[in-house]
Amino acid sequence: MILTYHEVIEKDSRYLYSVTCSELDCHLALIKEIMRGNPKPLSRPVVTFDDGHRSNYDLALPLLQKNGISAIFFVTANWIGKGQGFMDWSQLREMQHLGHSIASHGVSHKLLTHCSSGELQDEVRRSKETIEEALGARVTSISMPGGRWNARVLEVCRNAGYEQLYHSDASRRVRRVSGIEVHGRFMIHRGTTAVALRPYLVESPFSLFTLRWRNDFKSACRSVLGDLLYARTWRVFAAKEHGNL
Repeated sequence: MILTYHEVIEKDSRYLYSVTCSELDCHLALIKEIMRGNPKPLSRPVVTFDDGHRSNYDLALPLLQKNGISAIFFVTANWIGKGQGFMDWSQLREMQHLGHSIASHGVSHKLLTHCSSGELQDEVRRSKETIEEALGARVTSISMPGGRWNARVLEVCRNAGYEQLYHSDASRRVRRVSGIEVHGRFMIHRGTTAVALRPYLVESPFSLFTLRWRNDFKSACRSVLGDLLYARTWRVFAAKEHGNL
């Protein structure tokens, strides 16, 4: 199971994609426990973070180091170093030096399925080139803003040199499509406890059924509302206490 976190906070908030330090610490302890008891590296839990929040450096990094867990940080290239809410390149270099991976989350967080051909090329290629130039390491992975992707997006990612594409449907197993590994991820929401998370990490049959049902429901909602209206509705639902992300 691949887990995705966003913002890490010290106290609980109303933002759907936030997780408190204490919750994250419990999650990581559980992941460490499962990894120790699992002799198959390919089936062990994987930790990822999206967007590039400053809290990933200030709050998540010490907990990852404490628990001996490496993570993949998918950063939005144009947000790096912009204001106090996001990490800067020196912090990303430090995380990379500590054994964590830095990968692409696009340039501006646009839904790639709604980009023009030129915008799509820019989002996919320029984010990769910007990160590689700043950090001096090859970028082979990209996560989809909003989890949205299609065959057109996949082709542009492949042509840009990516080898792994990550989306937000955790019910789908890793598969190889047009030369790229496609990975689904489980989105961590506020209030997710380690007890609630455990069945997903050990991939119990009921938890996998729940994931499939949840994804089918969300897909049906997108079909009714349309992708853009669904995204706007979801942003309102996932809003921070004092405004949207």
